[in-house]
Amino acid sequence: MNKTASKNAGLLATVYRAAGLGDCTNGGITSRVDQVVIVGEGSEIFEPSDDAPAVVIVRKSYRFGDYMFAKPVALGDRQSMFGGNYITCSDSRVRAINKYPIPVHDRIED
Repeated sequence: MNKTASKNAGLLATVYRAAGLGDCTNGGITSRVDQVVIVGEGSEIFEPSDDAPAVVIVRKSYRFGDYMFAKPVALGDRQSMFGGNYITCSDSRVRAINKYPIPVHDRIED
């Protein structure tokens, strides 16, 4: 743990994939890494790295309810979609964001 973490640091979360389905992310980050760092949620503990890239939580409100997902910071404003993988952690700070696993929108189709 980095005690002098920058404001770009965040919370470490584990990537969960469905066994036996192969990669449905079309080469998204969760097909390559086992952990991500959730940034922008108030706890700057872990620094993002190549092995744990940064993701942000996106919250959307729709007519029939709210939806939350994680999106890789590296994608910027590019449109992305759910690739089948989730992130979560037993850390109470991650569970305070959402008590269920968070879908990751890291699939891009060009």
